Amino acid sequence: MKCKRKNLKKTQICHKDFLHYPQEVIHNKELPYIFEKFYKSHIESNKTGTGLGLAIAYQIAIRHDIELKVESKEGQGTSFRMIFSKRMAM
Repeated sequence: MKCKRKNLKKTQICHKDFLHYPQEVIHNKELPYIFEKFYKSHIESNKTGTGLGLAIAYQIAIRHDIELKVESKEGQGTSFRMIFSKRMAM
């Protein structure tokens, strides 16, 4: 996922988790569920998690008019993008 400004009215911030576990990605079939409370993906490093982290991040984003996007590619890792409206970016 390339993180560039596509629209001058919005600002984007990306987090690419490619360095820690590039072989462990969130599969496309799981992506619709990752922001649900208590959902845990199959990833080995996620076994001890509670399934609340992304749900909380998503609720915070909604309340601040921030759009969250996620992309996951096998062998490359997972990338999260936050898109802020212009009024938030100022």
